[in-house]
Amino acid sequence: MCIGTNTIYAQYRTYFTALCINTIIPIIVLSIFGFLTVRHMKTIAVTRTLSSLTRQTISMALFQIVAVLVFNGPNAAWLIYSAVTTNVVKDTYRRAVEQLIASFAATYSYGPYASSFYCYCLSKRFRNQLMVSVREVVGSIRTNQVFPNTHRSGTRT
Repeated sequence: MCIGTNTIYAQYRTYFTALCINTIIPIIVLSIFGFLTVRHMKTIAVTRTLSSLTRQTISMALFQIVAVLVFNGPNAAWLIYSAVTTNVVKDTYRRAVEQLIASFAATYSYGPYASSFYCYCLSKRFRNQLMVSVREVVGSIRTNQVFPNTHRSGTRT
């Protein structure tokens, strides 16, 4: 088993990288800017009717905010719990349960990356462009043939 032995690096990874950069900052940034985007779109809607593109932008922003909160929230809670109970003496059963929860939280935290694809699939324009691209890729599959070069240009053996 490969583990880190440097305590300073372990603390940096636990408190700053895992907790701040991977969970807390994305939740805060997406929540703030998503809220501001939706609020701005709503103020535009007061003066004029919203176009379909604007409505799609609002729904995509809301979907992305919810996805980040749903997927990163449990991981943030787990990392906070893990940081708080680092120096607590734990029996074998508790460590096994915590390892199971840690594995689930780590796997579950990849959800925002997958949900971005589904967020864009809410957009009809994106779905149409995706279908055009898939048809181009599938329709243009041809067998590659390599033709031997029978004429040697200026080389002697």
